[in-house]
Amino acid sequence: MFNKSLSQKVRHLKLEQSAKSKKATYGGTPTKRPRLEAFRPVQLREERPCVSAEDMDRHVKEIATEWLKGPKSRNPNHIKHLLKNTRQDRQDYLSQNSSGAISPLFEKYTCFKDSGFVSTI
Repeated sequence: MFNKSLSQKVRHLKLEQSAKSKKATYGGTPTKRPRLEAFRPVQLREERPCVSAEDMDRHVKEIATEWLKGPKSRNPNHIKHLLKNTRQDRQDYLSQNSSGAISPLFEKYTCFKDSGFVSTI
């Protein structure tokens, strides 16, 4: 015979039991999970790849040749990797540029014409 309140009680007991088993225990006592450290742009600035000036020029030329291939044959992951390696060059330019003009960056890095390659960080 089906009893609505009994089946509901069993369902709640099973839910409580599964919730207790899913809780993480640290040091024998159940506690909240430790909060993951938030991403900080300052950390990103400190993690600068060491790229020489000639490698920087080679990367910029490679970005230009990859961009000229056309939208269907270019490799966006490769372009993003090269942009990550040349980030320091762009940061140095922006910090030394007192006028605030960014048009030379658009000429040098043609891939910025596509908003998919422009990062806000």
